[in-house]
Amino acid sequence: MENFFDDLSKQAAQAVSRRDALKVTGRGIFGLLLASTPVAKLWGGMLAASDDDDVGTSTCGGVQKTIQLGFPDPNEYPSREEYVHAIARSVGAARKAKLITEDCSECIVDQFANGVPIFQQQSCGPIVIPTQSCGQIGALPQQIQVQTAVVLALGAAPSAWSDLQQFELWILLAEEILGCMCHGTGPQPLPAQSATLSMQSSALAISTGSTSSSITVGVDYCGKGNSLEHPWLTLPVAACLNEACFQHDNCYSEHCISGACIWTDQTAQICDNPSWAPPAICQSPCVTQLAVTDPQFTSTTAVCAAVACFIGGPVCPQGIPECDVLNASCAARHKLFSLRPKCKQPAPNCPSCNGQSPCGSVEGQSCCTNQICCPPGQTCANGSCQCGPGQIYCGTTCCSLGQKCSNGSCILCDPSVGDIPCGTTCCPSGQRCSNGSCVPCGGPLCGKTCCAAGAICCGTTCCAPGAICCGTTCCASGQTCQNGTCTTTVCPPGEAACGSGCCNPATVACCPTSSGGFACAPPSWVCCPSPSTYCPPNELCCPDGCCGGFGFFPGVPNPDTHGFTCCHVGLLSIQGPCYPPGWHCCPGTPPNGICPLGQTCCPGGCCPPPTTTCGPPGGPNCV
Repeated sequence: MENFFDDLSKQAAQAVSRRDALKVTGRGIFGLLLASTPVAKLWGGMLAASDDDDVGTSTCGGVQKTIQLGFPDPNEYPSREEYVHAIARSVGAARKAKLITEDCSECIVDQFANGVPIFQQQSCGPIVIPTQSCGQIGALPQQIQVQTAVVLALGAAPSAWSDLQQFELWILLAEEILGCMCHGTGPQPLPAQSATLSMQSSALAISTGSTSSSITVGVDYCGKGNSLEHPWLTLPVAACLNEACFQHDNCYSEHCISGACIWTDQTAQICDNPSWAPPAICQSPCVTQLAVTDPQFTSTTAVCAAVACFIGGPVCPQGIPECDVLNASCAARHKLFSLRPKCKQPAPNCPSCNGQSPCGSVEGQSCCTNQICCPPGQTCANGSCQCGPGQIYCGTTCCSLGQKCSNGSCILCDPSVGDIPCGTTCCPSGQRCSNGSCVPCGGPLCGKTCCAAGAICCGTTCCAPGAICCGTTCCASGQTCQNGTCTTTVCPPGEAACGSGCCNPATVACCPTSSGGFACAPPSWVCCPSPSTYCPPNELCCPDGCCGGFGFFPGVPNPDTHGFTCCHVGLLSIQGPCYPPGWHCCPGTPPNGICPLGQTCCPGGCCPPPTTTCGPPGGPNCV
C-alpha cells in the first residue's frame, strides 16, 4: 500500500506536493452498505481466504487495478528494486488481510518485478463493478478487510475528502476490492425517529460547546460535502458518526478551511482531534458495538478507517503486520500534506453558529464576512440553506412527510385515526390525496388511486374483482401469469413459455425487456442485468450494451474481452461501453476515446505524467 504513501515517506522532509491521483468520470449509482462490531471480536473472526487459486477473481482484479493506479511511474523511486518492494508491501497487506491469496499476489507483483509496463500487463482478474450490497453477498467483509481496502484505495485517491472525482475513485476501488457495494445501505431516518436523533444531536452539541444542534434529518454528512449537494458522494453511517461529520463540516466552515488543508496540522486541534470529532466518535460504543450484520457496518467502518488515516493513524492495532503497513503509510500522508505552506498558517475564526449549519463562506481571511447561519433543521447545500429530502418549508422551519404546516408550525398527521399525508395537510380516513388535496375515496386505496368497491390493488393498478394480479399488471379473463407476464400461450413439448411467446429450445434464456415483458435470447446467449440486453457468451455485459469483438487493439494481446472493464453508465469509448486492460474511458478524447492508465483525459488527447491538467482551464492542451 506504499504506492502513494511510500512516496510520501521519502518526500515528507522536503516536498510539499505530488502528482494528483488519476481522475475518473462520474459514477451513476452507488449501492448499499453494512455496520461493525468491537475490534476484539472482529480480529478473531476474520474471513479466511480460500486455499484455491484466486487469480481470475474480481477481487484480485480490483487489487491489481488499485496498485496500477497507485504506482504509475517507477521513476518516482530511486531504483526499480525500491519501486517493486513498495508494490510488494502494498499487495502483501491485502494478502495478509485475507482479501487475496499468494497466487494473486504473485500475479500482480511478478509483472512489475519483470518490468512489464502497466498497459501491457496481463489481467489478474476481471474488473467488476459490484451490483450487490455487502450484506447480500453472503460472506460479510470483516473490519480489517474493509480497513485495508479503504487505505489501499486512498493510495490512488489521496485527496478523496476534498476532490469529487477522487472520492468517486476511492469508493469505486474499495468496492471492487471488497466485491460488494459500500454505499447507500443505511436507511434514512424516518420522521418518527427525529426525536431520538435530536436527543443524540443535542448531547453531541453540548460536548462541542454549542448550545444546540441543528442536524437535518435524512441528510448524510460523512463524505464529500453532504447528500443534499452530492447524493452519491456521502456514506450513510451510524447516527452518532453522521452527527460528528455534521459538526466537523461546520467547524471547517467556521474556520474557512481550504480543501488543500483539511485533515492537516492546521485543523488537528480545532476540528479533527476534539472529543466530538469523527476520529474520537469512531472509538465510542455507538460505533464499536455495531454488529457486523448491521446495515451500516461497512460504511461506518470505511469512514472510520479513512478519517483515522487522514489524521495520521493508527487505522488498526499496531503490531499486526498488515496494520503496520497501513499505519505507516497514513502517518506519512498526514505529514506530507501538513507541510504545504498554505496549511502552516493559522486558520481564521468566524463567529460560531452554535450547532447550526454555516453557509455562504468562501476561502480566505474575509470569508467570515459572507457567512450566515442556517435556521435550525436546515443544511447549507450549494451555497443556500435547504430542508432535508421530502421536507417542505414552513415559515423558518422544515416539515417532514407525515406533517402539515399550520400557522408556521409543523403538525404531525395522526395515523391512529387514518390520517394520510397530503402536501401540506392530512387526509382523514375515507379520503385520498389528489394533487395535494383530499378527495373522497369509495374503494380500496391503491397507491394514489382509489379502486372501485370489490376491486383488488395490483402494484399501483386496480384490478377488477376476480382478476389475476401478475406483477403489476391485471391479467384478462382466460390469461395466466407466466414469468411476470399475462399470456394465453401454451407451449408445445420441448419449448418454454417466455412472456407472451415460447422459447425453442426450452434451454434458451428468457430475458426481461425494458417494457416490462420478456423475450427469448439467441441460443447460448446470456441475459444481462440491463433490461432488453443479452450478449454472446464471449462478450461482456455492460450497462450500455454488449462489449466485445474488437479485434486487435494496441497493448491488448487477445481480441476477446478478457480483462476489459465496463465504462460508467452513459459513457462510451470508440470501442463501445468498455475499455481494455491498462486503459480507462475518456469520452471525446481523440483518437479512440480512451487513455492509458496514469494519463489525463483532455479534449485534445491523452496527457502522460507529469502533466495532470488541461489548459487553459477546460481547454484542449496538456499543461
